[in-house]
Amino acid sequence: MKELTLEQEQGLLGSVIRGERKLETLAGLKIHDPRHQKILLCMTMLDSLDERIDLITLAAKLHQNEMLEDVGGTYYLANLSEFCEEKKKPPPVTLGPKTNKIKAKPYM
Repeated sequence: MKELTLEQEQGLLGSVIRGERKLETLAGLKIHDPRHQKILLCMTMLDSLDERIDLITLAAKLHQNEMLEDVGGTYYLANLSEFCEEKKKPPPVTLGPKTNKIKAKPYM
C-alpha cells in the first residue's frame, strides 16, 4: 500500500468531494489521519448506495453516523473540498516599484 502525507490525503479526498476523482482511485491507499478514515468510510457507504458523493451528501452521511463533529464539522469538509483548488491558483503577482511610475495618458 502506498503511504500518503497529510496533504496528499486532503487533496485526494477533496478531489473526490468535488467530483474530479472517482472513489475507486483511492483503493489500495493507506489513509492515516483518523478524520480522513471516517470521511473515507462514509464516502464508501454513499458509493455502495449509489449516492452521489459531494459536500452535502457527505456531511449528511457523517451526521447520520454521528461522525461529523469527529472529522471537524462542515467547516473541515469545505476546506477539504477547496484544498486542491487553492493549490491550483496562480501565486499572487507582486508589482514592483516601477508600477508606481506609470502615468495615465490623457484620453483623446
